[in-house]
Amino acid sequence: MQDSNAQDNATRMVKYPEKANSAIHPLEQKYQNLLDEYKKTQVYLSYVEGEYQKIQAYARHVEAEYQKAITRSQELQKTLARPSAIALSLVAKLLEAASHQVQKRLEQNSPSETKEEPTTEQVLPRYGSNH
Repeated sequence: MQDSNAQDNATRMVKYPEKANSAIHPLEQKYQNLLDEYKKTQVYLSYVEGEYQKIQAYARHVEAEYQKAITRSQELQKTLARPSAIALSLVAKLLEAASHQVQKRLEQNSPSETKEEPTTEQVLPRYGSNH
């Protein structure tokens, strides 16, 4: 049925060209408008794709900067940990040395089990007693 309608319309356009031109003109205008919109859409799409590429490039740049910051942070943590470890090692050595000195003094000041107490005769001559 549609084919016969289309054929009838085509036959009428051939018989009456002025009517055909008046019917074709609005269709041509619509086609031209759609073509213009398509071209504008293509230009806008190109612009959007360009902006998308810029955003991707910026995102890669930000990611690279982030990775640099992470690496730098890890380096700083290692650097800061070294002095702490060195300081702790020095404190441990100082405490050990102080402990040895305290131990020596305690040994010197406390009477030894093998050491005998001086007798009165040994002590008195030192103070000049003349008995």
